[in-house]
Amino acid sequence: MATLLVIPLLSTIQTGKGFVYKAVTYISLISYSMYLINLMLVREWIVFNINLDFVASIHGYLFLIVRYFLFWFLTITLSILIYKYFEVPMTSLRDRIKSNNDKRYP
Repeated sequence: MATLLVIPLLSTIQTGKGFVYKAVTYISLISYSMYLINLMLVREWIVFNINLDFVASIHGYLFLIVRYFLFWFLTITLSILIYKYFEVPMTSLRDRIKSNNDKRYP
């Protein structure tokens, strides 16, 4: 309920400075890539297939913490790569095709 009440205020924020603003802005840019690879690719294929027995032998909770942070690290890293090398080039290609079509049909 509190988040719903803050949404009008948050939607008016256009500029900002600092680490938190930049982090939230960048996460919002890569959020679609995060959605695409989040659970199935990272969790099921990568994190569960990495042998972390050496961590599990030290302490059970440490094993869970390492897996948790590994999950988020891989999710964000792979999302950045997908955003940088796929989404941005495809978006610019779309814009170039659109601008070429606009020039042909005035």
